[in-house]
Amino acid sequence: MLAFQLIGFYGVYAICFWVGLIFAMISGALSGVFHGIHADSAHFGGPDTGHMDAGHIGDHGGAGGGGGHTIPDFPAFSPVTIATFVTIFGGTGMIFTRIPSTSPPYFSMPLAVACAFGGAYGVFLLFSMIFESVQSSSEVLQSELIDQSATVITAIPANGMGEIAYVAGAGRQNAQARSIDGEKIDAGAEVVIKKVVGGSFYVERKQ
Repeated sequence: MLAFQLIGFYGVYAICFWVGLIFAMISGALSGVFHGIHADSAHFGGPDTGHMDAGHIGDHGGAGGGGGHTIPDFPAFSPVTIATFVTIFGGTGMIFTRIPSTSPPYFSMPLAVACAFGGAYGVFLLFSMIFESVQSSSEVLQSELIDQSATVITAIPANGMGEIAYVAGAGRQNAQARSIDGEKIDAGAEVVIKKVVGGSFYVERKQ
């Protein structure tokens, strides 16, 4: 309480501002605001990127026809929104305490809280739209894979799992695959991708 009296409301706002700003920078440096988004070139067809986990694409009930993984929604209470709230609360609080008409705490604090909520909500809406856009792009990518030709590089046993290679974007990709009708498909056979479910591509022999 004594420390609060010494630094005053302006000092409290200043601490909030700098703590929020530093927290935002550290969070961004350590994990990135787009942590959890898998729509990068390493997953979606960058040149010579090697193995591709179909689970990162997910299945959205369209051409894939089954359950799977989707890109998670941007959380309302994320490090980004929390840091935004604290930073804006501190920054606007410092401003309001310097304005004579809003300098009393019973004016400056409610105004700072309102501004902080507004700013954090704006950031939440912005990143939600970005996440939604990325998820829509992944759905488009998956639909483009359906009926695409591929080559079996690891034999697919009857009712078992093998591996296929296909061209996506600017490079060649590998993915786990099953025969859609459960038959054995030898390595080197040409197949057609029929659907993507969870972490597996389902294929059939090319006619």
